[in-house]
Amino acid sequence: MMVEGDAALAPFQRWLDSHDVRLHPALYFAKDATCGMSIFTHEELPAGACAIDLPASLPITSAFSRGAIMDLIGIAEGPERERARTEIEAEASMNASDWVIFHLLLVRLLINRGLIAVSADGKVQLGMHQAAADSDDNSIATDPSGLVGLTRHAPYIQAIPYPEIALTPLHFNAAELNLLRGTSLYGATLERRSRGARIVTNLFTWLAKHAATTPSGLARSTLADIASRAEGSEEVKTLWRWADTAFGSRSFPPRVIGIGSEGEESTLGAVLIPGLDSFNHQRGRPVTWKYEPPEQQDSPSGRTMLILDSTTSANAQVFNNYGAKSVEELFGSYGFVIDSPEARQDDAVGLAVSSRPTPGAATAQSSTLPVTRHWWKYGATQGPPPALLDDIRTRLRSTADADEDYSAMTELDRIEEDGEVFEALEEMLRARLQSFQEGPSLQPPSFGPSSGGDEQTVRKEVRTMVEVYRNGQETILNQAIAWCGNKLEQLEAQWSKLDGDGEG
Repeated sequence: MMVEGDAALAPFQRWLDSHDVRLHPALYFAKDATCGMSIFTHEELPAGACAIDLPASLPITSAFSRGAIMDLIGIAEGPERERARTEIEAEASMNASDWVIFHLLLVRLLINRGLIAVSADGKVQLGMHQAAADSDDNSIATDPSGLVGLTRHAPYIQAIPYPEIALTPLHFNAAELNLLRGTSLYGATLERRSRGARIVTNLFTWLAKHAATTPSGLARSTLADIASRAEGSEEVKTLWRWADTAFGSRSFPPRVIGIGSEGEESTLGAVLIPGLDSFNHQRGRPVTWKYEPPEQQDSPSGRTMLILDSTTSANAQVFNNYGAKSVEELFGSYGFVIDSPEARQDDAVGLAVSSRPTPGAATAQSSTLPVTRHWWKYGATQGPPPALLDDIRTRLRSTADADEDYSAMTELDRIEEDGEVFEALEEMLRARLQSFQEGPSLQPPSFGPSSGGDEQTVRKEVRTMVEVYRNGQETILNQAIAWCGNKLEQLEAQWSKLDGDGEG
């Protein structure tokens, strides 16, 4: 595989080669005006071509990151490590994926501070002031400390764009973030920022506590350096947001590398797959993520492949497909939107249902239920997902009626309860639309020249994405309100007919 136009990617390519990552020989990296660094092909690739084939042991998993960090601070495998894991996860309110995000942050911090370096041939080395003065070999591979595992993927992590970052709301300035007021993405972004700041503060306090007791002198000095002035600093908070964005936009479900099932993904956490995540997303592009288990029981690893299920022309970009994505998901996690009639079919509005779906509707039953989130898709003539209606129905019922069998109710009782559910849903949608419409204006002079440095300046590309996102959200909310109105009219007609028949 060749790299064109960016010498910084050469160490990453050599690192991939050295770890038995097999890329189609026609592929090469090149800059794309829209997508940035992308993968293209010199020749036509037929359907069935394998774009990349890699060992399933190479990706960064939550278990790998957690183990590497525990090795760094000198906590051996066994009961002690499990206790340490349980304690810090509870204290920092961490989930499985947060270990990978913290791993990315630590390696990036080591690179930024010159504590490690990646050579042109893809080898990881100690920074010059870390290497022993009398040693001619400053390779990490010769170091007995926990840095070996932690920095194994440093050439890959170094290749993730930095300090350039995706245009996700997590990195917006104050004026840009203000444009999202009234949307679910606004609240989600504030929560992600707050959560990240809390987690990273707890984690660096934890590192500092272990710095003095780490057995390896080199690891001890490294920990002391990275923990110094880090706790609560803007540097590490910014790095956490970078790592959070990198992980969110590049991760895959663990089943792609043959671990876990669909139901275990939240426990195992998503994984980073170097090389596979270099292919950009294209809606509707047919591809297959294929995992082949080891041929023999004692083989070290299975293999994961990206198979192209359609022809790719010569000199064209080679795409992956990460599945249907709403505009909110593309915007929030990837930093771009697709404004086309086809892409709009994947759009959706996220609806959070609290214990009080409408004012005055709280009951002994609803007050015990957590907030849940549902998605109403664009143009959904069949209406909302059934789980949303069931959720509202459960919250509206009293404790005494909680287990009542809907199918056993009389038709009039069903109509009455359905009416309450649709009225509650319509009221929730109208309140959401009102809050949405009371948000900021998208018209000039709200916007200044394109720039990312001024907190009061909105970049042109951000304005465009916000406009596409808000327009889509408003359209879906209006569609949803109209659907509720139609259902209520139908129920009223059914009620009148049954009531009239009863009088007759």
